[in-house]
Amino acid sequence: MKGKTLKKSVEFEGLGLFTGTACKVRILPLQDPAGVYFKKIGQKGATEIKVGVNTISDGFRSTVIADSKVEIKSVEHILSSLYGMKVTNAVIEMDGDEIPILDGSSKVFVDAIQKAGFAETTSDIETLELTESLYVRQDESFIVATPLKDKFVITFTIDYPGTAVGKQTYTFDFTDINFAKEIAPARTFCLKNEAEKILQKGLGKGGDVSNTLIIEDINLGKLRFPDEFVRHKILDLLGDLSSLGLYLNAHLVCYKSGHHLNHQLIKKINELRENKRRSVTSSTPILDIKEIQKYLPHRYPMLLIDKVIEVNGYQSAVGVKNVTCNEPYFVGHFPNNPVMPGVLILEAMAQLAGALLIRKAENHKKQCILISLDNVRFRKQVLPGDQLILFAETKKLKAMTCEVYTKATVDDQLASEADMKFMLIEAPQQ
Repeated sequence: MKGKTLKKSVEFEGLGLFTGTACKVRILPLQDPAGVYFKKIGQKGATEIKVGVNTISDGFRSTVIADSKVEIKSVEHILSSLYGMKVTNAVIEMDGDEIPILDGSSKVFVDAIQKAGFAETTSDIETLELTESLYVRQDESFIVATPLKDKFVITFTIDYPGTAVGKQTYTFDFTDINFAKEIAPARTFCLKNEAEKILQKGLGKGGDVSNTLIIEDINLGKLRFPDEFVRHKILDLLGDLSSLGLYLNAHLVCYKSGHHLNHQLIKKINELRENKRRSVTSSTPILDIKEIQKYLPHRYPMLLIDKVIEVNGYQSAVGVKNVTCNEPYFVGHFPNNPVMPGVLILEAMAQLAGALLIRKAENHKKQCILISLDNVRFRKQVLPGDQLILFAETKKLKAMTCEVYTKATVDDQLASEADMKFMLIEAPQQ
């Protein structure tokens, strides 16, 4: 499934909850590269930072994004709006240090995003299906993440005994439609004594009853939902999870957790993803180089697959090409600036498709001849030291011809993709 971006930009202006300073924000469409980026506009130019596990962290009652040059506060509500609406590519341009609190929820962001409309991107949405349960805890608070097939569900419980809120539990079945209706309108909140302490610290300068629910003073008749408080905790969690750059197939059970535990869970999920990636690329091949040579006529220097690590019948395959500095084409492409030729990336993708198709018994004495290419895209340079992960998926398979979608990635970033059509012909006698 392809990712989404906006059809046109949207704009907002308001005060930051903690600093009280004014900030103008624009969310801009972005086709490529995949991801969400903050772009801070200042007197000395613009500074851009990508949302990711290594740039996002928990701050004081909020989430911040930072690198060595810039720090932006209170990013969770705007990130939740993009993540909840499955907008995978965007640039958030701003002229301040804190995202405006607006009405205290993600509703204003989501309404504007929906009005702008969506456009499909060239990159795919990444989904991670948990293969094991994960657990994080701090005192009595905890989050448990368990595997769930083809769904993402969050069950959240909060407990404020002796207040009008009391104990609330809400289960959210994640879809963009459900997010817009059930989660985005839920506003931020805090206890009255907490609000007083925040003000004493010189913070909370942008907060008032229009954007923050003060629990001990709340008029319950003005709530957007009877359980608005627990819904807002889910909103914050989704904003934090956006730093993973993927969607989960999992059930998260959360008890009285907040930003700190959210980010602990994110680190564990990312570690699981990295371990899975390492185990795939280093795993025992389904087809080693000797097996590949049984199906393909190519030999040095034109054999561009090192191993095939996954095969799903004759429907799909995953292969690996380790790009080393000893590749012969680097001598002339280009001297002192080696770049793998795009045509050879296509060739590697085509060879994987050929190996997939020739495995079929009735094709063992045939060769795959490439007869057409469509929708060819090059998105990332491939350099010495990179590892190309190759994908081939059969779309149509006939007696004489076949159509295959292929792509190649480096570090989970799309390097190239193409729709290929092959003709199966009798192989010449050795």
